[in-house]
Amino acid sequence: MLAGAALFLGLAANHLHPAGMPMRLMTLPLTGVSAVEAWRPLHADSAFALHLQQTAVFWDVRPQADFNLDHIPGACSVPFPAFFRNPDRYLPADPETTLVLYDFEDYSPRPRQMIQWLLSKGYSRVYQLRNGYSFWLDMGYPRKEGNR
Repeated sequence: MLAGAALFLGLAANHLHPAGMPMRLMTLPLTGVSAVEAWRPLHADSAFALHLQQTAVFWDVRPQADFNLDHIPGACSVPFPAFFRNPDRYLPADPETTLVLYDFEDYSPRPRQMIQWLLSKGYSRVYQLRNGYSFWLDMGYPRKEGNR
């Protein structure tokens, strides 16, 4: 009984705290989409082709301060915690929109967790920039400085 009360109070405090983990993120394992299914890498060459053709929307999931330093031109800043607090703010109207999510490094779990959630909501064309934004830069692909 004490453990149950502690769990309830902990979840409530987390939910109310401005920097708490959003409940949507805490329930990801219950979405029916596995983390393995959410591993959808897209090589930088393919991502660059989509960028040139303007047939994909790029989401930079890094903190806003990192996005403000530099990012892929035309990318949208969709910070990981902000997305899970209010996903409707960021979701494209068409679930067939091609989305390419990226963090700085490839090993970051943030894009995969967002892809897992997006897949569970019917968005089927979502990918993670393989090797991250750092590899995009290493390949010499364009970057934009500043927050716009």
